[in-house]
Amino acid sequence: MYLVLSYFDNIFGPKVFKSLSEKLGKNLENEVLEYMKINVKKGFIVGISSAPDQKIKIINYLFEVPSKLARGRNETVMLSLIVEKNYRIEMFQEKLKELSTEIINSPKIYKAFYQKTDINSPASEIKNLISRLDHILSEYYNKISKLIDNPDLGDFLILGISKVGKSTIIHYLKSNAYNPDIKPTLALKVIRMILNDNIFKIVDVSGQKRLRFQWWSYTKKPTAIIFVIDINYSMKHLKESKKELFKVKNHLFNEYDKFPENVPILICLNKIDLLTNIKQKEKEIYEVLNLKELKLNYKVQLTSARTGEGIQDGFTWIFQELLKIH
Repeated sequence: MYLVLSYFDNIFGPKVFKSLSEKLGKNLENEVLEYMKINVKKGFIVGISSAPDQKIKIINYLFEVPSKLARGRNETVMLSLIVEKNYRIEMFQEKLKELSTEIINSPKIYKAFYQKTDINSPASEIKNLISRLDHILSEYYNKISKLIDNPDLGDFLILGISKVGKSTIIHYLKSNAYNPDIKPTLALKVIRMILNDNIFKIVDVSGQKRLRFQWWSYTKKPTAIIFVIDINYSMKHLKESKKELFKVKNHLFNEYDKFPENVPILICLNKIDLLTNIKQKEKEIYEVLNLKELKLNYKVQLTSARTGEGIQDGFTWIFQELLKIH
């Protein structure tokens, strides 16, 4: 990973001010500076390295720093984060914006960009400003490194009709143990979780028919959905689950202008510990649900909230999907 700060030199054009991590290399440096030539004053520009041997993504955030020395009274500055291709840009946007704000709010920081120019400022002042800028960059480099180590994957909704085992699955995830005394969810619960070093919030919403209006009250755009079905249910209840599952599909297509299929949907066929003819029942459920018509990114997972079977595998699939390129 590289964190690069570039600026627009009035004489020489785009220049790299500082690169953290390994030496950037001339080819990669030139590739980064090309993004400064795009006529954008503020915002994100994302690209993938054009070099055939580089499997990296370049996330650039352009912004302006107020300056008494620049021609337009603003320095054009760019933060570039160079990471592996499989990381989602959403993971880093907030931190890059925070970093830009801290740079902007540092008094007289613009003078650091004039370290080799006679600007009638004491050399000690310029040195201190450069040191301050180095400190800010190093601090955020560490924050972003931690983000990569423990990515916050956002909000997961766990949905399904009543008594399918949603809350029991969450409890098993948290404690790696079965609790037979879990009470049904009558309101919305938000639980912060860490699993396989991945951070996310899981939102447990009641499956009672009169309370299903709450399903989207926490977030209309979840990053993942876990839809739980009791594999032992009657045909009537299976058809009700199918109806609700396809309502989920319609919601995603209404809310997401682009790529609703990027939202992973884990369909848990739960309570397999109560069955002996699992394969036969699974086949019947596939036929009832008619999943080919779903046209979304889903995975069917056999689970047991009593034994924990399949739960870890299902969430591992979600993590893998969310870390792919969007």
